[in-house]
Amino acid sequence: MCPEAKTTLDMEECGRLELQRSEAILDQYYKESLRVLGSRTLACEALIKSQEQWLAAREAFARAVYESYSPGTMAGPALLGSKIDLTRQRAHELWSAFIRTQQSELTEPEP
Repeated sequence: MCPEAKTTLDMEECGRLELQRSEAILDQYYKESLRVLGSRTLACEALIKSQEQWLAAREAFARAVYESYSPGTMAGPALLGSKIDLTRQRAHELWSAFIRTQQSELTEPEP
């Protein structure tokens, strides 16, 4: 994730920046998925609910990862790494389920 980081603080700062980038990419794929679904109201509502539940599940899983490292200094980087991995996976899931077969400028994201 952050090969140049030498200290835990460096790892956490780098991880926070990488998480922000990953979340921005996820947001693009989420919005594009909703655009592709268009006027299919039930599908859009289901995706919105799914995204809310996914966010809650991501937080709960990342907390479990954090607690598995706590009280060690790597708890923070482990939490961030977990969130980054799950966020990238979710972007790929959205692409695969809703965007891949549609006309879109978005290409396949890294899983």
